[in-house]
Amino acid sequence: MSAARAVLPRSVFGVFALGVTMVAAVPAISEPDEAMTKAAKIVTKYGINFNGINIGDFKLNAVMANGEYNVTAHANVSLLAGILFDWTGNTASNGRMMRRGPLPYSYSFGYKTSEKSEKIDIKFSNNVVREIAVNPPQRPSTQRVPITRKHMQNVLDP
Repeated sequence: MSAARAVLPRSVFGVFALGVTMVAAVPAISEPDEAMTKAAKIVTKYGINFNGINIGDFKLNAVMANGEYNVTAHANVSLLAGILFDWTGNTASNGRMMRRGPLPYSYSFGYKTSEKSEKIDIKFSNNVVREIAVNPPQRPSTQRVPITRKHMQNVLDP
């Protein structure tokens, strides 16, 4: 797929925007320093409730060691044991933390419902998107945000 023709569904774009906001909260940091080489781990689990009824959960695991980060998350939402609605999503991100900010290696996001599924994988090299794979491949649509080569430069890991 050429870089000028890559597109993202608007719903996925919102997930990317949230991820960028989370990464932007990390203090600006060009080469690893001693604080970034220390190991740290965050494990969270949240219940998703609607009107007092549990409809799903969200789990996040983040590990930083030797200046590198690895973040994974999984969410599941289900109504009436999946009879009315069932959605599962997974995301993963890894890279290196530098003084000037994160240097991403890869990012993926995928979801599955009873009706469809989609997975997006992005590979980075020096803060430039080198590859985007969308499965299943997307047809052109006005409902998607077009991605240009300029969008692929100086990218923060979503």
